[in-house]
Amino acid sequence: MNNDKRDLRIISIFFCVGVAWLLIHLLWNVHIEICPIKRLIGVPCPSCGTTRAFKSLFAFNVVEALKYNINILILLPSIVTYVALRVYDLIFRTQKLEQVYHKVKEMLNKKLIFCAFILFEILAWTLHISLG
Repeated sequence: MNNDKRDLRIISIFFCVGVAWLLIHLLWNVHIEICPIKRLIGVPCPSCGTTRAFKSLFAFNVVEALKYNINILILLPSIVTYVALRVYDLIFRTQKLEQVYHKVKEMLNKKLIFCAFILFEILAWTLHISLG
C-alpha cells in the first residue's frame, strides 16, 4: 500500500491544480488552450473540453457538458468520491480513501474491466473528435 500513498499524493496534486485551473476559468472567464496534442496534430485529446464540460455542469447544462467531454461521466463521480473520502478520513482519522483506491486499482487490473474502460475511452475520443 506504500505505492498507493505515493499515488494518492500525486492525485492530490493534480486535483488541486485542476481545481485551481477550473476556478480561474470560472471566476475570470478566461479561455486558454494548452493541449499539446491539439496544437501539434489538430485533434483534441481525450481530456480536451473538460473545463468547458465542468463550466456547463455548473450552469446545469448536462447535455452541453456531455458534448464537450463525455468523460465527465467518470470524472464527476470520481471527484465527488475523492473529496468525500478525503474529508471522511480527515474527520474520522481513517484511511478509507487509500482502501477504495486500492480496490479500484485491483478492479482495473481485471482484463474485462480494463478492456471495457479502454473501449469506453476509445468511443469517447472518437465522439470527441467527431464533435470537434
